[in-house]
Order: sequence, then C-alpha cells, then structure tokens
Amino acid sequence: MKIQYRILNEDTWNFNKTGCQMGVIATAKVITGTDRASRPRIVQPGNREWVIIIETINARGDAIPPLVIFKVVMHQAA
Repeated sequence: MKIQYRILNEDTWNFNKTGCQMGVIATAKVITGTDRASRPRIVQPGNREWVIIIETINARGDAIPPLVIFKVVMHQAA
C-alpha cells in the first residue's frame, strides 16, 4: 500500500500519549475484594493535576520534541 500510494518513510508517523500526576511519588493504593471479577481499582488523591505527554516519531527515525500539556486557565476577552 505504501508503494502503491508512494508514501515515504518520513511521511509515516506514530505517536504515544501518556499521563502522569504532578507531585505523586509514592505507590498507588489498590482496593480489591476477594470475589472480584475484574482488575482492581487504583485510588488516587483528587487534588492532583494531570499532565499529558505526547511523543512522536516517524518510520525514518526523525522525532518531534515531546509535547507536554498542562492544565489551562482560559481568560475571555471582553
């Protein structure tokens, strides 16, 4: 398909997204029961901000610098 449509390796990109909580350095607490049917739930404190990190690389090996997304506060102009 790449040959048919003449898609070059430098035009084939992949990205990975991950999230992490600011200020969390300890292990998470896991709550589970003895008769659980699914994966245990992880309890995290609700007062932490999440940060999203996106990294991108193409098939040739070129990479775009990571994009870090913090919480935003929007100010509307009058």
